[in-house]
Amino acid sequence: MKLRSIPPITSTGSNRKTSARFDGLAHMSIGRYMSIKRKSEEDDESWDITKYSKSDFNKKSIKKITTPIIYDTEQKIKSIIDMFYNYNDEGDFAIILEFSGFEFLSSKFNRIDGNNDTRSYFIPINYKEKISRLYLTTTGDVFEYKINKTVDDRLYGDDIYIPKLLQEYDSLSMTATLKNNWVIVTYKKINL
Repeated sequence: MKLRSIPPITSTGSNRKTSARFDGLAHMSIGRYMSIKRKSEEDDESWDITKYSKSDFNKKSIKKITTPIIYDTEQKIKSIIDMFYNYNDEGDFAIILEFSGFEFLSSKFNRIDGNNDTRSYFIPINYKEKISRLYLTTTGDVFEYKINKTVDDRLYGDDIYIPKLLQEYDSLSMTATLKNNWVIVTYKKINL
C-alpha cells in the first residue's frame, strides 16, 4: 500500500492528475505564494494588492460613531411672582415678577391710555430674536401680564385675582418699574 503525503484533490477542488513534488509550489499556501510573487515583482511599479484582496462583501463594516443631532430647544418663558403687602413705609402693595426666556429692550415701561377703570403698561422685549411686548394690566381686582407678538397673538401670560385691590388698595394707582430685570408693580394704599 502506498501512502500519499499530498491529498488527491487540490485547493481549487480538482483532482490532481500527476503527483506533485514536495519542492514545488503544490504544498505552499496561497499567502506564501503571494509573498514569493511579490518579491519577484518588487521592481514592477504596476503591482496592485487590491486585485488580490478579498471583495468588499467579506470585509467587516466600519462602525461609524454618530453624534446625536442637537435641535435648538424651544426657548420657554418662565415667571416667578411674589406679592408683598406693606411693601414700603406707606403700606403699598407690590407684585414682583421675575421673568426668564427673553431680554428687555428698554428700562422704562410705557403707559397705555385707555378706559377709566383700567391701567396698562408695556415694555418692548426680545423673544427668539424678534421684538415683542410685555403688557401689564389691572382691571378692578384682576392683575394680568401677557407677552404678545402682535396685538392679538398672545405667547405667554396669566391673570391673578387679588380681592384686596378693591378693598384696601387703589387699582388705578398702578405703577410699573423695571429694576435689576425684576418687574415691580405697586399700588397705593387707600387711606380710610
